[in-house]
Amino acid sequence: MENLRWVSFALVTLLACGDSAAPFTEPLPDASSDALVDAPDASVDARDASLEDTAGSLSPCVAKPQRRTVTTDDGVALVYDIYLASEPGPVAILFHMVPPFDRADWPIAFIEALRARGISVLNIDRRGAGESGGDPNDGHFGEGGVLDARAAYDAIRDEPCVDASRFVMIGASAGTATALSYAVDASKTDRYPTPNGMIFLTAGSYTEVRVRMDDHRATLDAIPMTFVYTRFELDAQRWLMPLQVDPPETWTFLDSTPGGHGTVVFERAPESIVELADEALVMLSAR
Repeated sequence: MENLRWVSFALVTLLACGDSAAPFTEPLPDASSDALVDAPDASVDARDASLEDTAGSLSPCVAKPQRRTVTTDDGVALVYDIYLASEPGPVAILFHMVPPFDRADWPIAFIEALRARGISVLNIDRRGAGESGGDPNDGHFGEGGVLDARAAYDAIRDEPCVDASRFVMIGASAGTATALSYAVDASKTDRYPTPNGMIFLTAGSYTEVRVRMDDHRATLDAIPMTFVYTRFELDAQRWLMPLQVDPPETWTFLDSTPGGHGTVVFERAPESIVELADEALVMLSAR
């Protein structure tokens, strides 16, 4: 039954993405700045080739992106890429859409826009996606999503060029559930901090598959959040409408129409690259 639920959810996500359901193979127009050194090559294949797979600690503030692995508390190996900014500072953790989407669906132009603003980027394959192990059902419907997010934070906790006390989580589609579950879970423990902010690309009912926002408004109202939506996704709009009634001052709602579902928004509304990178910077400067 869980496998059937997962296949159904994946099919709905693919249909929502329309003609852009296939993972990006080319990035959007270059958003890098002259301050970036050794920026990733244009294509996803070239990007992967430029990633340095190392077993030891990262050298302080290396500009070359690196491919690395972190193990969750339940023993699942997750693969991620880390892109350090040129100076020590905050970090953005990216959570992709439902498999078959994976970390490759975040366009390099968005990652470079974050780096240009002094924000390092950790881009991880959630369990059951891309190069990571594990079952995607557990990642979405079970405890695995929280464990994946914890592992992502653990990966940057001791990184010398990252201020792990300043981080935002950016989720696309089902990736919003991972970020939300982490934020609520972190509020109940001293082991993990809550994020400085969260950006949700086309959140919906699937965002609350494990955690209902109304049950944790005291925690969530204190976290700056940006909800990116499109008027074409009526079900997601209905889910979002109650949150737009008397929201906290730090919550923002961005209409990306004609943008697409999840990370497809960057393809159909490329101006979102700069807008969301700026949103992340504001969040990281506020707390």
